[in-house]
Parts: sequence; C-alpha cells; structure tokens
Amino acid sequence: MTFIENTKKSFDVISDYLFKSLQTGEQLNLNLHAEDSIFVRFNGNKVRQNTCVNQKNLSLTLQTQGKTSKIHFSLTGNEASYKVRADEFLQLARQECELLPVDEFQVPMVNNGSSHKVFQGKLLNSENLFDAIMESAQGADLAGLYCAGPIVSANKNSMGQSHFFATENFFLDYSIYFGEKAVKAVYAGTEWSQAEYETNLKSSLAQLELMKRPKKVLAPGKYKAYLAPAASAELFSMLSWGSLSY
Repeated sequence: MTFIENTKKSFDVISDYLFKSLQTGEQLNLNLHAEDSIFVRFNGNKVRQNTCVNQKNLSLTLQTQGKTSKIHFSLTGNEASYKVRADEFLQLARQECELLPVDEFQVPMVNNGSSHKVFQGKLLNSENLFDAIMESAQGADLAGLYCAGPIVSANKNSMGQSHFFATENFFLDYSIYFGEKAVKAVYAGTEWSQAEYETNLKSSLAQLELMKRPKKVLAPGKYKAYLAPAASAELFSMLSWGSLSY
C-alpha cells in the first residue's frame, strides 16, 4: 500500500469513528495535511544532509451550542491508537467549548460536495537520486536543496462533505558559485527528466561564465540595471512578508 493509499485509509477510519461519536447538536470538521518527503542538502556538489519526513497532521474543529473549538494533533501508530487519540482530543474540544463564550460570527457547517483527485508523479528513487543530480554538475560548486515526495490534503465534515487531494512532486532549489558570485536556479515538477535538468544546469553554467568577467568599478551616478526574473521574484516576495501584499 502506497503512502497516499495508507493516508486515505487512516483518514477514513478516524473521520468515520469521530462522526459516530458526536452528540446531539455537535458538528465536526476535519482537515488532514500529510507528507512523505525526502530532503537532501548539497554543498560543494556533495551531499551534506539527507533526511526523510513522514507526518500526518489532523485539524479538528468542533461546533456546539454556538461555540467553536479547534485542536491540532498528529496521527501516529495504528488504527487502535488513532481512535484513542481521537477520543482524547474530541473530549478536550468539548471541555474547551464549555469554557468559551458564544461565537457570534460562527458559520454553520454545510455539505459542499465531494471530490477525489490523485496525481502520480515520476520521481527519482533512492538508488539514482544522488548520481542524477551530482554527476551532471561535476566540476561545479553546486549548493542547494532537493525535496520530493507525495503530499496529501483532505477534508471531511459531519454534514457529509468529503474532499481528498494528493500529488507527487519535487523541486531542486540550487545555486552554482564562483567565489563570492553565484547563479541561482530552480528545477521543479511532477516528473523528473534528466534531459530537462541538464538543460537547466547548462543554462546556469552559461550565466556563471558571465559572472566570471572582471569587475568594473562604477563612479557614483545613475545607471540602468537588469534584474533576472528570479531576482525580481525574490525582491517582490520579500515585500509580502507580513506587511505589504502583492
């Protein structure tokens, strides 16, 4: 059973169990976010860190007597342990609602239909991952982060709503250095293509050749400057850090 299939089964088990445990006047909404990702950090075109992250996080929203309680917890272990933890957190949500004031802006839960979408990718496996990335960059000072794996986002509520979305994708966010200068690039998608990656890499190496040209010292004054798309994106994303919007 794949990670996506296992995650859907786990979500179905715990949601069905919780909905059957509801008391009169209670409404429940569940959101699941899960991943089974590999993270590889490169520096000097060598592997410096290799980590796997497997996690399933559940968000529980309980509405009762005009009050709303939200609780987050992780799904670990087997089906029996799911039910034990579900009981604990549902009871905790009920206790919290007893202490909360009535939520005047509470929106009742409704059934917005159902959907099920799964997009399978073609990712590098653990046997060829390192060679695929590093061999093509031999002789270059490559540093960056590779991340890949399935990601799941799902939702259910006690009114009958049910949505499940899963995808497999990857990204390689890297820079190639020449002393204090560097060229930044990203290769991402759902299907790894060695030819596309090598084309991306060659483009970065070609840009690096321009960076190797001698420096020119500019006198104070007004000049026109060119910012690459990646540089412009970095600047604009910085402006939206909890302050200005796009």
